[in-house]
Amino acid sequence: MRVAGVGPKLREDGRRVLEGAVFEWVRDTPGFDRSLLVGCHWYTWRYEKLLAPLEVSTIEIEPSRRRCQGATYRHVSDSVEFAGRHFDAGSMDFVSLSGVIGWGLDDPEVADRSVTALARTLRPGGVLLIGVNNLPANRPFALDTRRALAVVKPWVFSPLTTAVHRCSGDMRKVFHFFRKPG
Repeated sequence: MRVAGVGPKLREDGRRVLEGAVFEWVRDTPGFDRSLLVGCHWYTWRYEKLLAPLEVSTIEIEPSRRRCQGATYRHVSDSVEFAGRHFDAGSMDFVSLSGVIGWGLDDPEVADRSVTALARTLRPGGVLLIGVNNLPANRPFALDTRRALAVVKPWVFSPLTTAVHRCSGDMRKVFHFFRKPG
């Protein structure tokens, strides 16, 4: 059932975990001041409010989604694989790549270049969150086989006490937490 354009997607456990546990931790952790969110859609407009007072930057390949961006600092319309063209090395404390793999970022080689570019934007000790839906239609490749992940290390996200959190619900979201060494 949809009410005013809001459907079950927003009630999913994955959305609750991202907007609650993850964003609250990022917002409340000393030393986390700058975040980069990959992908903009109608439901992301409030992310800047959830992460305030952090500087929130966004990157989205589809220019028409700029109106959904919710970035207080900077918005870029480009492919995430080119994030390094727009954001300096070591400039981000937190990067979220959630809901993009399997929803447009489907080529494993492009995904490798994207993860490499995002890891480059992270400062040493910065956190990379990769969220994927564990559904056959939205799982174009196995995340754990990607060589680009070698530049970051799995990291236990303390509020969830795990480096890989599997959510309940129809979307079957799985969050993978990584930290950049250094």
